[in-house]
Amino acid sequence: MKTALYIVLSLVAIILIYLRFSYGGSTTVAPVVSPTSMVSTPSPSPKVSLSETINNEYFTISHSSSATTSASRAPDSREWVISYMGEEQKKSGRTQTELWDGYVLAITRFETVGDDPDKLQAEVDRKGIIDACSEENATPIKSGKVGDYETITFYGGCLGEGDYHYLMLADTLYRLIIMAFGSDQAKLEYQVVVNSMLNSLRFK
Repeated sequence: MKTALYIVLSLVAIILIYLRFSYGGSTTVAPVVSPTSMVSTPSPSPKVSLSETINNEYFTISHSSSATTSASRAPDSREWVISYMGEEQKKSGRTQTELWDGYVLAITRFETVGDDPDKLQAEVDRKGIIDACSEENATPIKSGKVGDYETITFYGGCLGEGDYHYLMLADTLYRLIIMAFGSDQAKLEYQVVVNSMLNSLRFK
């Protein structure tokens, strides 16, 4: 049991480090701000164009052609990451630092064992954030929604600031990590794009 827990904790750490350092920079610890509530923003604008699709044996999701996608595998999980670096960060020339203008949507699939694996994984992830930073850097776990799917969720403001969602479909656990960075206006625009992607998400 301890070995399995260490594996899960290691995978969580790897994913969070990948998301935070995917642009080659160092991380800074920031206190939690109020949750972004991405999935409850108004309906996406018709201007949002999602012209590309990820279609695998687990789900389909549409995304903008300007976003970057990647996938990696681990023994008991599989991760897909959709990310976008905004024009302000590109124009600044600071493209090799941590992402501060853009968005990230990461989907992870876990093979599960035992009871309530969604709650267990959420608790493990939340505790990892609290242990690395502080209690103030993670909100309590509560009910949430992503697109058409009911989830449990919390907001983590450290090691990758964003919304963490967990849902069970049959015997498979999915975790979605949603992040958006930028000025207030840019962040709202990114949230609309991310919401559009989430509304297109269909698990198989």
